[in-house]
Amino acid sequence: MRKNNNRKGFTMVELLVSMFIFSLIMGGIVNALFMSVSLQQRVIENQRKISEVSFLLEYMSRTLRMARKDIAGQCITINHNYHKPDPNTIRFLNFDGECQEFSLINNSVNERIANSGNSADLPVFTPITSQNISVTRMELGDAGSAWHPLSTNNNQSRVVILLEVKPRGADYSTRFQTVISQRKLNLPH
Repeated sequence: MRKNNNRKGFTMVELLVSMFIFSLIMGGIVNALFMSVSLQQRVIENQRKISEVSFLLEYMSRTLRMARKDIAGQCITINHNYHKPDPNTIRFLNFDGECQEFSLINNSVNERIANSGNSADLPVFTPITSQNISVTRMELGDAGSAWHPLSTNNNQSRVVILLEVKPRGADYSTRFQTVISQRKLNLPH
């Protein structure tokens, strides 16, 4: 009987080389998968942050735009439009005649509203940003405009809001800025 030595198949070296190449390819695919999941989480955090800051700036802008001059001087100085009691706070008489403040406290934007229009009646601050974001900086300015009638600058009252925001626990932040013009003109009485 004749023995057939013409075997078909792979040698051990060929199998080891092919498994090594397969492992390298799979490692690259798994690494790409983990990187894409991490990137997706960061994009979702940024979308959530942008959505929340957009709502916050829209709310603050609408309220500050509709502010009116305090003729009686009970909320802020008489005939003024806005007042900054400290660098991170702005106080004004809102459209409904209520004394209102926005302030940065413990990395959160807060507000308080006194229904009477008197600053002495301002209640405790209430946060208007969620726990998902951290507002690390809030700057409020007058954009070179007049917040009071005695100024020689005849520009319409404007407020600049600069916010630096990051998702809680993140190591990166984003700055947002807007300028709001007061809707009611500063005309002499």
